[in-house]
Amino acid sequence: MNTRQIAQKILIADDHAIHLAFVKELIEQMGFDVITTTDGKKMLDQAKLNPPDLILMDIFMPGMDGYTALTHLRGISKLAKIPVILMSAHSDVQSHHYILSAFEKVDFLPKPIEIEILQEKLTKMGCNPRKL
Repeated sequence: MNTRQIAQKILIADDHAIHLAFVKELIEQMGFDVITTTDGKKMLDQAKLNPPDLILMDIFMPGMDGYTALTHLRGISKLAKIPVILMSAHSDVQSHHYILSAFEKVDFLPKPIEIEILQEKLTKMGCNPRKL
């Protein structure tokens, strides 16, 4: 009997290459399979091809930003229930509060990322991160 668990898949979208590589490494160390992309449009395309268990997405990206991508994501039936954690170094509390109240299964993670907070957010969204 094979008791090996299949790793949960997390899609990360961030236009800053260094931050994307850092978050990818953290998420992989927590035991997840990771897919990365650099903007909201590519995130949607990737999610349609290979739906993840969770999306971790920067809010401010060129082209399609995180808010717009989230709105599109929620309009696609097979992707509408995927949990999303939005990331930003900007602390526009009013905008963050609006988006968190407008959509289900959405949370906010401030940058720079603190490992313990990231692990808490992943757990809250139904993932099971390995403790680092």
